[in-house]
Amino acid sequence: MIQLLRKLLFKILNLSFEKNEIDLIVNTDVDTLKQNEVLRRINFFLGEYEYKINIKRLKKIPLLIYKPTIVLGFKETSKHQKLFRGYFYDFDYELNPLEAWEYHLFLNFLNGKVDFEGYRKKFVIYCESLKRQNLKKTYIFGTGPSLEKAIEGTWADGYRIVSNTIVKDRDLWQHINPDIITAGDGIYHFGIGDFAKNFRRDLKDRLSETDTIFMYPEMFHKFCLKEFENYKERLYPIPIHKHTSVHHNLNLTYSVPKLDNVLPLLLLPVACSLSKNIFLWGFDGRAPTDQDFWKNSNKQFYQEHVVQLKKLHPAFYNKQIPTNSEKSYVEKVHGQVLENVLSNAEKDGYNFEILHKTFTPVLAKRYKQL
Repeated sequence: MIQLLRKLLFKILNLSFEKNEIDLIVNTDVDTLKQNEVLRRINFFLGEYEYKINIKRLKKIPLLIYKPTIVLGFKETSKHQKLFRGYFYDFDYELNPLEAWEYHLFLNFLNGKVDFEGYRKKFVIYCESLKRQNLKKTYIFGTGPSLEKAIEGTWADGYRIVSNTIVKDRDLWQHINPDIITAGDGIYHFGIGDFAKNFRRDLKDRLSETDTIFMYPEMFHKFCLKEFENYKERLYPIPIHKHTSVHHNLNLTYSVPKLDNVLPLLLLPVACSLSKNIFLWGFDGRAPTDQDFWKNSNKQFYQEHVVQLKKLHPAFYNKQIPTNSEKSYVEKVHGQVLENVLSNAEKDGYNFEILHKTFTPVLAKRYKQL
């Protein structure tokens, strides 16, 4: 009943605004420098659209939101996000850890729905073309320090799925010759910082060299259509649904689980749709001396731009890597959650093996030392 009333409310609201008119509600405590920085970010993501921004400096968020509204400087926004999701966005990079994702949600609102059934059918055709090789295993590659040694391996006996910033290393890319590349982060891959800009630049170069397809969560699709306009046929957006299975067949159920790391979010679901024998490389985990999330391979990571990211998105880093509890993110995404999805898949006949030592206990127990 509540959902029906909500839909009716939005139909009424749709009659009362122009889509090119946006309210930016700024708390009166926010200085103009921060306000201008948010306007810069809005322009980066929405610059191609003609719209009018009505800036309103208020002490409180209005009770009723009747047009697309962006807020800045308000700590309590959860009620409005629940009631007016689709109309209400929090772009405060100092208060909202998910601020970078909000821009993409807004882009989706402006552009409308995506035909995911069409992308599912397209993915089925691509998988069928790959499976003509009749390979029995799939390799997935992370970006840990061990990734550099992948140049010494041979990988042609399996399907090959790589993760995001490997694109920095042209030689390794061509050596692996990946079938699929995945990326899923609103800051590191689809954001406004130099890290993400370099990633996207290098990804375009790599896509020009091989027939690799690019898979990513659907919320980034409108941005990718413009950013990768020369490679539209190789873009495969996929929706995120509220389930925890990594081994359902994407050819039948075209969605990935709502999990917070690229391994269970994208790499494992895609790999399990190609074979039941999954081998992992480049997942070193977080060593006791590591900083931030974990150490990445220097040759395949834009470490020099991380400092800028922390300045651009302080709320994100404060939440994900809190002081005195830096391991919390790793323990959450590569702990019991990962163990559960892997063990559930193993009960259905899937096999997972990491090919090198790792600091991640869940993966370490799946290391078979020769």
